[in-house]
Amino acid sequence: MDINCFSGRYSSYRIDNFVPGCRDDGLKYSTTGEYKQAVETYADILKKYGLDFLKKIAEPPKENDYFREEDYYKLFEEHESLAQRFITEQHIEMEHITIEDVVKLIKDMVLRQQVETFDDCRELFLEMAAFYGCVVRKNYPYKWIMNDVRTHKVCTLEIDSKQAPSWLVITGKISLFVTNDIHLAWKNGVDQLDSLII
Repeated sequence: MDINCFSGRYSSYRIDNFVPGCRDDGLKYSTTGEYKQAVETYADILKKYGLDFLKKIAEPPKENDYFREEDYYKLFEEHESLAQRFITEQHIEMEHITIEDVVKLIKDMVLRQQVETFDDCRELFLEMAAFYGCVVRKNYPYKWIMNDVRTHKVCTLEIDSKQAPSWLVITGKISLFVTNDIHLAWKNGVDQLDSLII
């Protein structure tokens, strides 16, 4: 189990979205004692960083300024074709590309797209997420998973923890919410995308 921040239908925010330098997406616990410690730690985090972050996200989402459930299903079902379309359109040579290269490319492209509406970027961002997964696969076994987050479903990339870097392994699975990271980078700046470098 883990304690995390959940803001509703349009966006969910993880600890690493508002705590500078954090690489965790939640506070893990498995016993009552660990749960109590996680609650105390989360309270301290919210006291220190929460108010500034709440001010930043206080405005309600604009119409179509978010990924919809059907977008997540599209990524889940069509990630191979989405990635291939991105590779073809961007003329990418897959042989030598690294995860660092992908994150740099995504950052550059997201910066250029910030003047566009989210609706105009939606398909490209899904392609970026799928392409990121395609490159991750070169180093780590993974699968796309549909997760229920109370009010809707989202698609995340789950990496096999047995082959992931030890600093990344906290639980038996490693889940990356790539579309959320891209969306938040489009809205708030690309610096947080470095969390995708694994």
